[in-house]
Amino acid sequence: EGFGILVMNSAKPTIEGNCLRNNRRCTPEATGAVGADAAGDPNGAGEGGARAQDTTARRPPTRRAPADEGAGGGNKRAAIAIKDCAAGIVRRNCLEENGGYGILVCNSARPTIEGNILSGHVRPALAIRDQADCIVRGNQLHNNQGYGIVVGDSARSTIEENDFSKHAQPAIAVRERSECAVRNNRLQNNSGFGILVCGSARPRVECNRISDHTMPAIAFVDQAAGIVWGNILENNSGYGIALCGTARPLVQGNKITGHKSAAIAVRDQAEGVIQENSICGVCSSTPEAISCGYGIYVCGSAQPIVQRNTLRGHRVSAVVLREQAGGVVRENKVEDNSAPGIMILGEARSIVEDNTVNSVDAPAILVLENARCLVRGNNGVGEVLVCGATQAVVRDNILKEHHSEATAFEAMNIKGVCGSKVCDGGLPPPSE
Repeated sequence: EGFGILVMNSAKPTIEGNCLRNNRRCTPEATGAVGADAAGDPNGAGEGGARAQDTTARRPPTRRAPADEGAGGGNKRAAIAIKDCAAGIVRRNCLEENGGYGILVCNSARPTIEGNILSGHVRPALAIRDQADCIVRGNQLHNNQGYGIVVGDSARSTIEENDFSKHAQPAIAVRERSECAVRNNRLQNNSGFGILVCGSARPRVECNRISDHTMPAIAFVDQAAGIVWGNILENNSGYGIALCGTARPLVQGNKITGHKSAAIAVRDQAEGVIQENSICGVCSSTPEAISCGYGIYVCGSAQPIVQRNTLRGHRVSAVVLREQAGGVVRENKVEDNSAPGIMILGEARSIVEDNTVNSVDAPAILVLENARCLVRGNNGVGEVLVCGATQAVVRDNILKEHHSEATAFEAMNIKGVCGSKVCDGGLPPPSE
């Protein structure tokens, strides 16, 4: 009922080809604190984690432990634990249905973890914490109820070329002050987040392929920053990329197709730079044109810089600015759109300039309600239509400018407007 395999001090073993199943996480009352007595018992590291003379393993607690619970005692136990300044290689092991962590790396440990299979864990399948720095490569993680991989504290790691599927909670979570590289992973069909970045973490999230998620494929929340670059997101029903809280990452060069909610959503007080992304609204994997969500959706009091993106094939607005959204939307290209290319409503105060918008059967830019935006220097095919937004400034556009007497309510009948549609993307409503 303790660790299956414990590596400590400055040990550098190769742990290869083992099968660790049903290592049970005990309550602190049952085991006491994890320390020299528990770790040093030579009979305490059997496959089941129980002492050799005790063949009856205790049942794990009936309550489900929070996925981020890390308090002392037996709650720190794992099938494989690597601590202190230990290193070595953990390779081609099979870890299944362990009540504690699958693999726990902590303190200043620096192992390489590659080619393992981790499934059926309630707690994180792999947890990296403290100042640990490891390489996690080529592992298969699936059907875990907790996180797939969580990197916390000030840990620095490289997470690459792993496969994740069917996780109930985030497949990958980077939190607290962690700085790591998350690249070239494949995430598919997880019911939780694909990649969640929170706290003050600053990772590089690059070149991952993420598909079929019901919650955001990639989310930056709290004060998170970092870089989101070169990822491919396909057929997700939640947001593709979500920036919440006061997050401020650089989101660049991503390809997003077939999204059922907004491809990129910026909300709350988030900022960040959204540039040079390719967003296609029609699901390319089907022969018929399937209507998907907004391209870029900015709401709350968010103030991003949205520039030089290409958005095509949307049946609702490609860019939506609502509530008290600010920031700058410039030099974007919107094409093959059958709804208003850019829609501004609520009390949005964004600057919308130098965009090229080619819309069919709908205004290129639609300004509604009490928007206080500045719309200038835009070109393309269509018109800038203003309905009721008396405080909006519209000038110097190559597009024809039309100030309609129609009310904002009447303007909602314009094809593809869906102005009352709140896009939650699998998240709770934006904070006030």
